[in-house]
Amino acid sequence: MSEVKTSRNDTDLVFTPEELKRGKNKGSIIMAPPKVTPENLDLICKWIGAKELAGIVNGRLRTLALGWTDSAEDTEGNFQSDAFRTYAESFSARGESMEELENQIDDLLGEMGIAAEAGDADKVLQCGKEIKALKAEIESKKRPRKEKAVAATA
Repeated sequence: MSEVKTSRNDTDLVFTPEELKRGKNKGSIIMAPPKVTPENLDLICKWIGAKELAGIVNGRLRTLALGWTDSAEDTEGNFQSDAFRTYAESFSARGESMEELENQIDDLLGEMGIAAEAGDADKVLQCGKEIKALKAEIESKKRPRKEKAVAATA
């Protein structure tokens, strides 16, 4: 396979062969678009087109909002609008995959170790709080949706 140059909306975009590194299709070759960066965002948006881009963004935003909604429940299952607002305004971990959350915990553990060696107790405490919140989010994601609904009505 070799790269494929595409043209859409008077804009060219090159797709290149890439091997999938994980998932059920690990080892398969796909034609991958360029990684979206701030530098090429305008080009890719123009290539996709406004109508199609709106559909992509709406779908992803709704998925994020679902995660934020689930995460904004207290232990009794009551919706907390302040928590939802915090998640939405910060684009925090809520709505991310388990793997992404675990990777963030690993990064924070590394930061915590560096801060501990440097004697930065405030940074250690901050990292600890963030890790605790991420672990709570992971536990929330593990709880089945039906169990969340029952908790919300109790």
